[in-house]
Amino acid sequence: MMQQRIPQLRDATAADRDLCFEIKKKAFGNYVDEIWGWEEGVQRRLHDKDFVPDQCRIVTLNSQNVGLLVISTEGNSLWINQIYILPIHQNRGYGTRIIQGVIGEADQVGKTVKLQVLKINPAKKLYERLGFTVTGTNGPHHVMERALVQSVRTSSERNG
Repeated sequence: MMQQRIPQLRDATAADRDLCFEIKKKAFGNYVDEIWGWEEGVQRRLHDKDFVPDQCRIVTLNSQNVGLLVISTEGNSLWINQIYILPIHQNRGYGTRIIQGVIGEADQVGKTVKLQVLKINPAKKLYERLGFTVTGTNGPHHVMERALVQSVRTSSERNG
């Protein structure tokens, strides 16, 4: 059987709380540690407070959990709140494919895509390649946005 090379997304459930924390810890913990220091109890409480299963998608590859995507809508923007790919699966284009999917979704509904990335995180280069530009800063983060690609729909079709 051929190995699946395209990551899939599945909806998270309340039962995925611990899985999502572990993915975040493995994929992002070193950045947190570098800036603030990783304190397991503090990070667990923050995760539990912010965990909203309806906004979370588990990234899978060949039925294996390899990452996490958290998206929310705010006004005319889709926010990528979190995107984590486990280190063993990074640099294989999976994050790129997931973000391209979000961009496609946003373009279809006439929304921009926004995110924050830690200034020390090399993923900023990926976001720039995908058309994001820095629009501001928020403490240790760059705020980035990818403008809406204008479609053939009129503004009244987008707003109505």
